[in-house]
Amino acid sequence: MIETVELGVRRDSAGRGLDPITMRVDRGEIVLLRGPSGSGKSTLLSVLGGTFRHFHGGTVRGRARVAGLDVLSAASGVAAGHAALLFQDPEAQAVMATVGADVAFGPMQLGFDAHTVERVVAGALDAVDARHLASRGVMSLSSGERQRAAIASILAMATPVLLLDEPGSQLDAGVTERVAQVLRNRADELGTAILIADHTERFAHVADRALSIGDAPLPAMPGGARTVRSARVLQISGMDAHRGDRRILNDVHLAVHAGEVVAVVGDNGAGKSTLLRAIAGLEATGGGRVAVSGEDVSDLPAERRVPALAMVPQDAGRYLITESVADEIDFGLRSLGRSVDERLPRRTSALRALGVEHLAGRHPRDLSGGERERVAIAAAIARSPEVLLLDEPTRGMGRAARDHLLAALSDFLARGTSILVATHDEELIGFADRIVRVEDGRVISVAEVAA
Repeated sequence: MIETVELGVRRDSAGRGLDPITMRVDRGEIVLLRGPSGSGKSTLLSVLGGTFRHFHGGTVRGRARVAGLDVLSAASGVAAGHAALLFQDPEAQAVMATVGADVAFGPMQLGFDAHTVERVVAGALDAVDARHLASRGVMSLSSGERQRAAIASILAMATPVLLLDEPGSQLDAGVTERVAQVLRNRADELGTAILIADHTERFAHVADRALSIGDAPLPAMPGGARTVRSARVLQISGMDAHRGDRRILNDVHLAVHAGEVVAVVGDNGAGKSTLLRAIAGLEATGGGRVAVSGEDVSDLPAERRVPALAMVPQDAGRYLITESVADEIDFGLRSLGRSVDERLPRRTSALRALGVEHLAGRHPRDLSGGERERVAIAAAIARSPEVLLLDEPTRGMGRAARDHLLAALSDFLARGTSILVATHDEELIGFADRIVRVEDGRVISVAEVAA
């Protein structure tokens, strides 16, 4: 169902595309595609999905056939009928205004009749527990809800091949397992061939085997326990937030201490991202107080909460705006009035800490999703905030990149900086000192992490 012979990509811009790969995925197989950030996993899926030539600059060599189609010469519309491609960024997947219409778009373009469209849309939404989202506007969804909708849109197309790029990066454990079982059933009952690029083990139990591309040494993990200080550096009191008629946050109270990592967990749409955005001043609140080191910043706009607070949102690559990675770090420092002599060592230190110093001259848009995430975190760290707010920071990161991130965060914590992180990543949750569970916009529990 998928066959490549010495398939390689050379990007028009500087840097790596995809080293030549010969591979095969048979009917009814689920194969995991593994490799470090920047190794070319997303590029490979884009080529196999027939979208690379239309949306990316570069030269493709070798051969690639998907469900009998030569995808290197076929039109993208033809390729879509053979393989459905899930993008790494669910924000980039939607083309229609509402979830129901967006899920219906693919099968309609493939010529399904109205009755079949209605049936496959309902089935796809049920598969990811998203029937209740059908009438919702896509722009109103949380990132986790968007990913569920994006997966539903791919399932609804009923293609013989599925190409999934980090399908569980924004999903809670329950929905991830539900999707995993749906994929296994599709493979077993319909003979669908499924290729999944994934940095985690969340789909390993339903996969038949794994393929690895690229290679990278794994840095040593930092040793030694962290010391959590008693001083409260961030205090949230009575925070509310609304979006239209929907209440997103409801009377949230939370304290974070110096040198502490607090993981915010909860199901998709629980309010985790909204909480971080409200703290950073990026989301309007209907009441409550935000204080940093005793100073009330509730009435300050987002830009004046920096550098005391620094936030790296989901899909951080959308917020990289300069022409090079090095200038991305400098941009934030210049806005704070840092001199050239101050900027250079801060930039060097931040890039080295995240393992991306070799990317300093590259354009941010030429990087992989995991690399862009690390650059955005490096830019935040370079500002030396008192509190670092991270929303799903390990999204798109391979093993080596994740280890670099944890090492950098450990060093950052040792200086007394606090970290509030919204995540579904079990490893990152285990890295935390406390876990705050959010449900329906409320903090329902706070627990210490066992040593």
